[in-house]
Amino acid sequence: MLLFALLGSHFQGVSQTVLSQHMNTNPSQVGARASNSGTLIVYREYDLVREGVTKNSVQIMGAQFYLKAASEEITPQQLKVNFYALQEAFPANFLNTSTLLGTSEMTVNTEHNEGTLVHATLNFPVLVPKESRILISVEMQAAATINLIAFEDAETKPSWYASECGEYEIQKDTMKGLILNLVLVGNSAQIMDSNFQLKVTPNPTLDIITLAVDNPMVDIQKVDVFNALGAKLNVETNNQRLDLSHLNNGVYFLHVYTSWGKVVKKVIKE
Repeated sequence: MLLFALLGSHFQGVSQTVLSQHMNTNPSQVGARASNSGTLIVYREYDLVREGVTKNSVQIMGAQFYLKAASEEITPQQLKVNFYALQEAFPANFLNTSTLLGTSEMTVNTEHNEGTLVHATLNFPVLVPKESRILISVEMQAAATINLIAFEDAETKPSWYASECGEYEIQKDTMKGLILNLVLVGNSAQIMDSNFQLKVTPNPTLDIITLAVDNPMVDIQKVDVFNALGAKLNVETNNQRLDLSHLNNGVYFLHVYTSWGKVVKKVIKE
Protein backbone atom coordinates (compact mmCIF):
# COMPACT_ATOMS: atom_id res chain seq x y z
CA MET A 1 0.00 0.00 0.00
CA LEU A 2 1.34 3.42 -0.92
CA LEU A 3 1.07 5.77 2.03
CA PHE A 4 1.20 9.06 0.20
CA ALA A 5 -0.99 11.43 -1.75
CA LEU A 6 -0.16 11.42 -5.47
CA LEU A 7 -2.19 14.31 -6.86
CA GLY A 8 -2.40 15.45 -10.45
CA SER A 9 -2.51 19.23 -10.78
CA HIS A 10 -1.61 22.01 -13.21
CA PHE A 11 0.69 24.89 -12.31
CA GLN A 12 1.59 27.57 -14.84
CA GLY A 13 0.01 25.49 -17.60
CA VAL A 14 2.25 22.45 -17.10
CA SER A 15 0.96 19.07 -15.96
CA GLN A 16 2.24 18.26 -12.46
CA THR A 17 2.45 15.39 -10.02
CA VAL A 18 2.55 16.42 -6.36
CA LEU A 19 4.12 14.04 -3.85
CA SER A 20 2.91 14.67 -0.32
CA GLN A 21 3.69 12.96 2.98
CA HIS A 22 0.44 14.16 4.50
CA MET A 23 -2.57 11.84 4.63
CA ASN A 24 -5.36 14.42 4.26
CA THR A 25 -5.95 16.32 1.02
CA ASN A 26 -8.35 18.79 2.72
CA PRO A 27 -6.58 19.56 6.00
CA SER A 28 -7.41 21.82 8.94
CA GLN A 29 -4.75 23.89 10.62
CA VAL A 30 -3.46 22.80 14.05
CA GLY A 31 -0.24 24.80 14.44
CA ALA A 32 2.59 26.71 12.81
CA ARG A 33 6.36 26.57 12.73
CA ALA A 34 7.71 30.09 13.35
CA SER A 35 11.13 31.74 13.23
CA ASN A 36 10.65 34.24 16.03
CA SER A 37 13.90 33.44 17.85
CA GLY A 38 16.25 33.18 14.88
CA THR A 39 16.68 31.82 11.37
CA LEU A 40 14.67 28.64 10.85
CA ILE A 41 15.23 25.84 8.31
CA VAL A 42 12.61 23.13 7.81
CA TYR A 43 13.42 19.88 5.96
CA ARG A 44 11.49 17.03 4.38
CA GLU A 45 12.98 14.04 2.55
CA TYR A 46 11.49 12.12 -0.40
CA ASP A 47 12.73 8.67 -1.40
CA LEU A 48 11.26 8.66 -4.91
CA VAL A 49 10.92 4.87 -5.25
CA ARG A 50 9.17 4.62 -1.87
CA GLU A 51 6.90 7.46 -2.91
CA GLY A 52 5.72 5.47 -5.92
CA VAL A 53 7.84 6.83 -8.78
CA THR A 54 8.31 4.07 -11.37
CA LYS A 55 9.77 5.86 -14.38
CA ASN A 56 13.52 5.73 -14.95
CA SER A 57 13.91 9.44 -14.29
CA VAL A 58 11.74 12.43 -13.49
CA GLN A 59 11.98 16.20 -13.55
CA ILE A 60 11.75 18.17 -10.32
CA MET A 61 9.96 21.46 -10.82
CA GLY A 62 9.63 22.76 -7.27
CA ALA A 63 7.83 22.50 -3.96
CA GLN A 64 4.57 23.51 -2.30
CA PHE A 65 3.88 24.56 1.27
CA TYR A 66 1.33 26.54 3.26
CA LEU A 67 1.99 29.94 4.81
CA LYS A 68 -0.01 32.02 7.25
CA ALA A 69 0.41 35.54 8.57
CA ALA A 70 1.96 35.66 12.05
CA SER A 71 0.71 39.21 12.72
CA GLU A 72 -1.52 41.86 11.23
CA GLU A 73 1.50 43.78 9.91
CA ILE A 74 2.92 41.96 6.88
CA THR A 75 6.38 42.98 5.75
CA PRO A 76 8.23 41.47 2.76
CA GLN A 77 9.80 38.16 3.73
CA GLN A 78 12.61 36.40 1.89
CA LEU A 79 12.30 32.62 1.68
CA LYS A 80 14.93 30.30 0.24
CA VAL A 81 13.92 26.81 -0.90
CA ASN A 82 16.77 24.40 -1.63
CA PHE A 83 16.61 21.00 -3.34
CA TYR A 84 19.29 18.41 -2.56
CA ALA A 85 20.15 14.90 -3.73
CA LEU A 86 21.11 12.67 -0.78
CA GLN A 87 23.40 9.66 -0.75
CA GLU A 88 21.80 8.21 2.39
CA ALA A 89 18.74 8.71 4.54
CA PHE A 90 18.40 12.16 6.10
CA PRO A 91 19.85 13.53 8.31
CA ALA A 92 22.85 11.16 8.47
CA ASN A 93 26.01 12.91 7.26
CA PHE A 94 23.87 15.40 5.35
CA LEU A 95 26.36 18.25 5.04
CA ASN A 96 29.13 16.02 3.67
CA THR A 97 27.20 13.82 1.25
CA SER A 98 24.44 15.98 -0.25
CA THR A 99 24.43 17.64 -3.67
CA LEU A 100 22.59 20.93 -4.16
CA LEU A 101 20.38 20.53 -7.23
CA GLY A 102 18.80 23.96 -7.32
CA THR A 103 17.39 26.88 -5.34
CA SER A 104 14.19 28.87 -5.52
CA GLU A 105 14.20 32.26 -3.78
CA MET A 106 10.98 34.16 -3.29
CA THR A 107 9.61 37.23 -1.57
CA VAL A 108 6.32 36.85 0.28
CA ASN A 109 4.49 40.15 0.53
CA THR A 110 0.80 39.28 0.77
CA GLU A 111 -1.61 38.52 3.57
CA HIS A 112 -2.08 34.86 4.42
CA ASN A 113 -4.67 35.07 7.18
CA GLU A 114 -6.39 31.79 6.31
CA GLY A 115 -3.34 29.95 5.01
CA THR A 116 -2.14 30.08 1.42
CA LEU A 117 -0.59 27.33 -0.69
CA VAL A 118 2.68 28.73 -2.06
CA HIS A 119 4.55 27.38 -5.09
CA ALA A 120 8.36 27.58 -5.11
CA THR A 121 9.50 26.73 -8.64
CA LEU A 122 12.95 26.20 -10.09
CA ASN A 123 13.95 28.31 -13.08
CA PHE A 124 14.94 25.12 -14.88
CA PRO A 125 13.54 21.66 -13.98
CA VAL A 126 16.14 19.22 -12.61
CA LEU A 127 16.28 15.71 -14.03
CA VAL A 128 16.96 12.96 -11.47
CA PRO A 129 16.87 9.13 -11.56
CA LYS A 130 14.02 7.40 -9.77
CA GLU A 131 16.45 5.96 -7.20
CA SER A 132 17.11 9.46 -5.84
CA ARG A 133 16.52 10.67 -2.33
CA ILE A 134 15.43 14.31 -2.61
CA LEU A 135 15.56 16.73 0.30
CA ILE A 136 13.59 20.00 0.37
CA SER A 137 14.59 22.75 2.78
CA VAL A 138 12.75 26.02 3.44
CA GLU A 139 14.78 28.76 5.13
CA MET A 140 13.06 31.65 6.90
CA GLN A 141 14.84 34.64 8.39
CA ALA A 142 14.58 35.65 12.04
CA ALA A 143 11.43 37.37 13.30
CA ALA A 144 9.50 36.57 10.14
CA THR A 145 5.88 37.70 9.98
CA ILE A 146 5.00 34.57 8.01
CA ASN A 147 4.72 31.07 9.49
CA LEU A 148 4.73 27.60 7.95
CA ILE A 149 1.48 25.82 8.77
CA ALA A 150 1.08 22.33 10.23
CA PHE A 151 -2.16 20.40 9.72
CA GLU A 152 -4.08 17.71 11.53
CA ASP A 153 -4.07 13.97 10.74
CA ALA A 154 -1.17 11.63 10.15
CA GLU A 155 1.98 12.13 8.11
CA THR A 156 3.81 9.22 6.50
CA LYS A 157 7.29 10.51 7.41
CA PRO A 158 8.46 13.15 9.89
CA SER A 159 9.76 16.57 8.98
CA TRP A 160 12.95 18.00 10.50
CA TYR A 161 14.10 21.47 11.46
CA ALA A 162 17.17 23.44 12.51
CA SER A 163 17.25 26.89 14.06
CA GLU A 164 19.74 29.59 14.87
CA CYS A 165 18.98 29.41 18.58
CA GLY A 166 19.67 25.66 18.48
CA GLU A 167 23.00 26.22 16.72
CA TYR A 168 21.50 24.63 13.60
CA GLU A 169 21.43 21.12 15.06
CA ILE A 170 18.99 19.13 12.91
CA GLN A 171 16.11 17.79 15.01
CA LYS A 172 13.02 15.73 14.27
CA ASP A 173 10.00 18.01 14.32
CA THR A 174 7.47 17.12 17.03
CA MET A 175 4.86 19.27 15.27
CA LYS A 176 3.31 16.63 13.03
CA GLY A 177 1.56 17.48 9.80
CA LEU A 178 3.82 20.17 8.35
CA ILE A 179 3.10 20.13 4.61
CA LEU A 180 6.11 20.42 2.33
CA ASN A 181 5.29 18.80 -1.01
CA LEU A 182 7.61 17.84 -3.87
CA VAL A 183 6.39 18.82 -7.36
CA LEU A 184 7.36 16.74 -10.43
CA VAL A 185 6.77 17.44 -14.11
CA GLY A 186 4.14 15.23 -15.74
CA ASN A 187 0.82 13.78 -14.66
CA SER A 188 0.60 10.85 -12.26
CA ALA A 189 -0.03 8.33 -15.03
CA GLN A 190 2.81 9.54 -17.23
CA ILE A 191 5.68 10.76 -15.08
CA MET A 192 8.43 11.60 -17.56
CA ASP A 193 10.55 8.64 -18.68
CA SER A 194 13.51 10.33 -20.33
CA ASN A 195 15.29 7.14 -21.45
CA PHE A 196 18.69 8.80 -21.62
CA GLN A 197 21.86 8.88 -19.59
CA LEU A 198 24.48 11.60 -19.35
CA LYS A 199 28.04 10.29 -19.21
CA VAL A 200 31.07 12.23 -17.97
CA THR A 201 34.44 10.73 -18.89
CA PRO A 202 37.00 10.30 -17.54
CA ASN A 203 35.91 10.65 -13.93
CA PRO A 204 38.13 11.13 -11.93
CA THR A 205 40.06 13.34 -14.33
CA LEU A 206 43.39 15.14 -14.55
CA ASP A 207 42.22 17.87 -16.95
CA ILE A 208 39.81 17.33 -19.87
CA ILE A 209 36.34 15.78 -19.46
CA THR A 210 33.83 14.93 -22.17
CA LEU A 211 30.03 14.99 -21.86
CA ALA A 212 27.81 12.69 -23.89
CA VAL A 213 24.18 11.60 -23.95
CA ASP A 214 23.03 8.28 -25.36
CA ASN A 215 19.83 9.65 -26.92
CA PRO A 216 20.05 11.70 -30.17
CA MET A 217 16.82 13.49 -29.25
CA VAL A 218 18.51 15.15 -26.24
CA ASP A 219 20.71 18.22 -26.70
CA ILE A 220 23.21 19.63 -24.20
CA GLN A 221 22.56 23.37 -24.12
CA LYS A 222 24.80 24.75 -21.38
CA VAL A 223 27.16 23.59 -18.62
CA ASP A 224 27.97 25.40 -15.37
CA VAL A 225 30.69 24.22 -12.98
CA PHE A 226 30.48 24.76 -9.20
CA ASN A 227 32.91 23.98 -6.42
CA ALA A 228 31.96 22.17 -3.20
CA LEU A 229 31.04 25.50 -1.56
CA GLY A 230 28.53 26.32 -4.30
CA ALA A 231 30.58 29.01 -6.06
CA LYS A 232 30.25 29.13 -9.85
CA LEU A 233 33.60 28.80 -11.66
CA ASN A 234 34.88 30.08 -14.98
CA VAL A 235 35.26 27.00 -17.19
CA GLU A 236 35.03 27.10 -20.97
CA THR A 237 33.05 24.49 -22.89
CA ASN A 238 34.10 23.45 -26.38
CA ASN A 239 31.92 20.87 -28.16
CA GLN A 240 30.91 19.30 -24.85
CA ARG A 241 34.52 19.14 -23.68
CA LEU A 242 35.54 20.95 -20.50
CA ASP A 243 39.09 21.81 -19.48
CA LEU A 244 39.49 21.58 -15.70
CA SER A 245 43.30 21.73 -15.73
CA HIS A 246 43.38 25.17 -14.07
CA LEU A 247 41.28 24.03 -11.12
CA ASN A 248 42.66 22.72 -7.85
CA ASN A 249 42.26 19.05 -7.03
CA GLY A 250 38.94 18.30 -5.38
CA VAL A 251 35.23 17.68 -5.94
CA TYR A 252 33.20 19.73 -8.43
CA PHE A 253 29.60 19.69 -9.60
CA LEU A 254 28.45 20.06 -13.20
CA HIS A 255 25.02 21.58 -13.78
CA VAL A 256 24.25 20.34 -17.29
CA TYR A 257 21.26 21.97 -18.98
CA THR A 258 19.69 19.74 -21.62
CA SER A 259 16.61 19.97 -23.78
CA TRP A 260 14.95 17.53 -21.33
CA GLY A 261 15.96 19.24 -18.10
CA LYS A 262 18.93 19.90 -15.86
CA VAL A 263 21.24 17.11 -14.68
CA VAL A 264 23.77 17.48 -11.85
CA LYS A 265 26.94 15.37 -12.01
CA LYS A 266 29.81 15.12 -9.52
CA VAL A 267 33.35 15.20 -10.91
CA ILE A 268 36.62 14.53 -9.09
CA LYS A 269 39.71 16.46 -10.22
CA GLU A 270 43.00 14.74 -9.32
